[in-house]
Amino acid sequence: MPEEPTSEAGVAAYVERELLARDPFVDVALASDEHRGQHDCDAYPSRPGHMLGALAASTGSRRILEIGGGLGYSALWLAHGAGAGANVETIEADPGHAEMLNGFAVKHGHADAISVLLGTDEEVLPRLVGPYDLVFYDAAIPGPELVDHLERLVRLRGLVIASNIFLGRYVPDHPELSRGAAFRQRMLDSGDWLTSFANGKLL
Repeated sequence: MPEEPTSEAGVAAYVERELLARDPFVDVALASDEHRGQHDCDAYPSRPGHMLGALAASTGSRRILEIGGGLGYSALWLAHGAGAGANVETIEADPGHAEMLNGFAVKHGHADAISVLLGTDEEVLPRLVGPYDLVFYDAAIPGPELVDHLERLVRLRGLVIASNIFLGRYVPDHPELSRGAAFRQRMLDSGDWLTSFANGKLL
């Protein structure tokens, strides 16, 4: 008989255990944690990656943009969910991270699907040409100017997923919190976007 959790803590433990057991890229997440501990950088894997994979699959996304590649955990999940023939372009500013990301893409058989755009989002985004089916933001706290790029790059009825939008829970004195609030409000107030929240992310 399958286990049936009957408390909030029980549900959280069940979900974490079952998803961890079904994560083909857990080595990349663990490597990200270890690397961050050694170098005090911002290579945070966006766990669980299963949601990214499911959204890429369910939206039929073929051309995907990630902003903030880290060591490649989320890019791998996006490529995995999108399936054969899809392409994930990931912006990463740190050359060391980009090298490790490429290595993990090769290791997991997704080298043909993932390409790294080296540079900051401020440098790379203005030169990109859409449309993208899905954009995943996972760099610093997003500012309101990101919306201009999203409106230009995301196809009609495409999907935006944004992380780092409620970092005040963890770093209440972060100097960029007001920028994140302005980004959230602009997305919520826009008549062009249907906006919701799931698992701490903006959709």
